[in-house]
This record gives sequence, C-alpha cells and structure tokens, in this order.
Amino acid sequence: GFLLKDLIQYINFDNNEHNKKIIFIGDNAQLPPVNMNFSPALDGKYLQENCSLFSKEFELTEVVRQKADSGILHNATKIRKSLKENIFNKLDIETDFKDINKTKYEDLLPKYLEACNNTIDEETIIVAHSNSAVKDYNDFVRSHFFPNQKTITVSDKVILLSNNYNYPQMELLNGDIGFIVEVS
Repeated sequence: GFLLKDLIQYINFDNNEHNKKIIFIGDNAQLPPVNMNFSPALDGKYLQENCSLFSKEFELTEVVRQKADSGILHNATKIRKSLKENIFNKLDIETDFKDINKTKYEDLLPKYLEACNNTIDEETIIVAHSNSAVKDYNDFVRSHFFPNQKTITVSDKVILLSNNYNYPQMELLNGDIGFIVEVS
C-alpha cells in the first residue's frame, strides 16, 4: 500500500553521491490507483508535501494514435476537457463517426464474427464499460465458438490480468493476449 513512498525511500535521494532523478510518466485522464481519486506520482503538490520532492510537469498534447477526424479522439477530447474543468454532468458521447460502431446487443455477434472473419484472432476485441458486461460479452461469444463448453478449452483466447515474472524465458504482462494450446 506504500509503493510510491517505498520507491522514493529505495532511491535514497538524501545520499548525494549521484545526481538522482526520477521520471513519472502517466495520463491523468486514466483511472487513478484503486481507492484513490488522483494519481499521487503524477501530482507535483502531493510529491512536494508528502515526499519532499520538487518536480517539473510537462504535458504532451500532440495526438499521434488517432486521425484528426476520429470519433474516438473527438470524444476523448471532450472527456479530458470535462476532467480538467471538473464538470461531469454535460458529457455526451457522440457516435456519428466512421470509427465508432454503435451496436445493439442482438447485432453484436454477427458484427463481431464479420470483424474477425469467424475466427478467434488477436486483433478483434469488444470493449465494455464494466467487468460484468465483459463477462456477459465473453460468454456470448464463447457460446458461438465453444457450444456447451463452460470451462476453459483449447483455442480459448485469454488476457492476462496482472504481470507474472515467474517464467525466466518470458515476461507475461498485464494486457497480454494468449491462446490456450493444452488443458490438463
């Protein structure tokens, strides 16, 4: 529960043998740590008051992952503006863009199967707003590919939920996608 303070203590800024610096990189528009309403490592005032660190803050503003006419960029920009202004009751997600496909639940499976050419692939995913919705969509898609199969099976697509460094031949990182090749 004290990762930031432990890290700063480990770095030992008080030992002046070397000119030490630490760089925190993050996105204040992403979810903060669990049970917090802000990200301490990205908050200069917090770092000064609680860790005696003086920081410089920089913000990257050039978007390079989305096209200028992207609906994702348009809506993300609106959300970022609301976060900066602390206004949360005027958010309206617009869906009339080429890169946003608003889909009714009953149309989900046919559109998903079309997008993935009726195969389980690495590229095609469904994004949902909650863990329970993710489970519902996952069960829905799995029932097509693996009828009457309730447990994990060969060819199942899985996503890692936390980092795992127990295997020296490879790092398994949060968000990695894999496919089941054997069940024992």
